[in-house]
Amino acid sequence: MLKNRSVPGKKLKPNTITGKQVRESRLAKVRRAALADRATTSDQAAVADRALTAEALGGAAPADFERTGRLLRFAVRMQNTDPEQTLFQAGPFTVKASCVLSGGGVQNVFRVWAETTENDAAAGRHNIAGDSAAEPDFDVGEDFVVSEAQEGGTPPNPSGVFRIDASLFSPSGTHVLMEVGQGGRLFSANASERVHCTFAGFAVVS
Repeated sequence: MLKNRSVPGKKLKPNTITGKQVRESRLAKVRRAALADRATTSDQAAVADRALTAEALGGAAPADFERTGRLLRFAVRMQNTDPEQTLFQAGPFTVKASCVLSGGGVQNVFRVWAETTENDAAAGRHNIAGDSAAEPDFDVGEDFVVSEAQEGGTPPNPSGVFRIDASLFSPSGTHVLMEVGQGGRLFSANASERVHCTFAGFAVVS
């Protein structure tokens, strides 16, 4: 009869020992355990990175600092006998344009303006001449004129494209940055056919 704990390991058949007879400190890690360790280490690193990011952002998540924006494109071509048209609408703001024939009957008058449905808004602009203007108290019922110009010459030569830009801000949080390319009498060598005004561009709304 064998005494307890008297058989050396080399006398044993493979894969027959379990439980208390195994010296765990001598065992190498099985493959899945090693993979699990690496996954745990990776997870811990990711958690640490998130913690450092949160600390750098004062405890806020990166998403708390993200802002969504919309890009609105517009391209309006109208005759000088057409009614005013809306270029775009964003929040409380509506931006419109008109093209009308001057009193002399040969020159187009271009106009771009903004309207608001919210009091205490603010606006700023650069017109086709590069002149700047700002309105810190833009209210309901008012027009903020972004640009207004009349063609020159009899008949006027093809004109444009002229650049216009403006910024609109509302107390409720709508911000609009817009750029407009304005042109007139661009599409024909025949002066009698140059009856169009064109307003094309984009607005970034956030």
